[in-house]
Amino acid sequence: MFRYLGWCSWDAFYREVSEKGIRRKAEELSEKHVPVKWMMIDDGWMTMDDKEELLADFAPDRKKFPEGFRKMTEELKENNGIRWMGVWHALGGFWGGIVPESPLARREAPYLYQTVSGKLVPSPVTGEKFYRDWYELLNRQGISFVKVDGQSSATWYFENDLSLAQAVRGMNEALESGASRMDGGVINCMGMAMENILARPATAVSRNSDDFVPDKEEGGFAEHLLQNAYNALYHNELYCCDWDMFWTMHKDAVKHSLLRAVSGGPVYVSDKPGATDPEILKPLTYQNGKILMMDRSAKPAQDCIFSDPMKEGVLKLHNIASYGDKKAGGMAVFNLTDRMQPFSFCPGDILDLEVAHTYRVYDYFSKKAFSLDRNEKYEGTMEPDGFGWYVILPEGENGACLGLLDKYAGFTAVENIYESSNRVTVILGESGRVGWISGKKPQKILVNGQEFRGKTDEKEKVFIVELPEKPFKLILTLTFD
Repeated sequence: MFRYLGWCSWDAFYREVSEKGIRRKAEELSEKHVPVKWMMIDDGWMTMDDKEELLADFAPDRKKFPEGFRKMTEELKENNGIRWMGVWHALGGFWGGIVPESPLARREAPYLYQTVSGKLVPSPVTGEKFYRDWYELLNRQGISFVKVDGQSSATWYFENDLSLAQAVRGMNEALESGASRMDGGVINCMGMAMENILARPATAVSRNSDDFVPDKEEGGFAEHLLQNAYNALYHNELYCCDWDMFWTMHKDAVKHSLLRAVSGGPVYVSDKPGATDPEILKPLTYQNGKILMMDRSAKPAQDCIFSDPMKEGVLKLHNIASYGDKKAGGMAVFNLTDRMQPFSFCPGDILDLEVAHTYRVYDYFSKKAFSLDRNEKYEGTMEPDGFGWYVILPEGENGACLGLLDKYAGFTAVENIYESSNRVTVILGESGRVGWISGKKPQKILVNGQEFRGKTDEKEKVFIVELPEKPFKLILTLTFD
């Protein structure tokens, strides 16, 4: 599910989320042909004690969701192409736990624990049944996954009470066991302390930073970028890292979209009604909403790890992905200073990139291509607050295929490459503008076995085959002299 584009209600509605608002946003996304396949209802949907921030019942707030979730989820799936619906909750139910003496507390009493500070939370020993009961109810209502926030709150819950490591592990094992009722569909959130990340053996997706804050005027993007980049150095070794949502109508929208493209994690937005720009999302996905996803979390280049890119130099992030039976990759470059900054990189800086003698490099934003040996440096300069994206492909006998030229990670659309001395066949996951970098021009082009007589173009060593965007696999054969 998280390999597809998603939408979250948080920055769109905050706690004023409602069925009416969710339906309105789903209709807008359909009308704009934005291929969102999952929606998440964030904080604000629950029946709760607002003043004390306590969970009062498993069911949604009837004032906001008068008929519960079931009818709404069924109709969103039928009418708006939504395949999965999810909801948010905190590890303890709500931020402060559960309302004592409520019908919910009485019904679930054997599975709850009252801490020495008086908080009522799921038990680290018997809490599996609490989560299972909740998730079974949600699943019957059409909910497919949960985002579980505030996971580091377990330290606060059990301070001066239970063994912290034992309590955290117990709560997480209870949560994960309960989540089996939804095939383990969980986004872990705000649980990056060591006692948390080592206590979740079954769920794979974990938030990699603090929240995206759209209204933060100064340094918002830089802070979000830095947290995600440096956290990924260790977090990636255990989890698929979630770099959080973003807005498509925002001063940093293009930078955020590039960051999600290289992140290697889920891609989802939190746009308000009427505020989604489809053009920002098109470079990230196929037409069916599937993300052109990199293999792992993006990581800082080695020469950036112990420097401060807010003061000098640039921050370089690299990632890799499958390219036929090889591994290609890319380097994203961000200048977070107010001065022009020099930068350099070579293909060998990406240690898990396919080993080759020569690589073809494509500057996504300038549309220029060039060649580098594995340890040959490319040197450039980046304007203040500037950013760039360089695709790096191992060269074959007849050059290298950029895949879908209008996508940041368009090379990940290359599923197979069959090559001989003067002929190459490429199978791509979708049809569209296809780019090929080569020192020679193809003499003949076949598209799905038929000779292609349509428009081609050649710019800056990039040969372009202009094909319509279609949600079907493409077999492209190029013959050279």
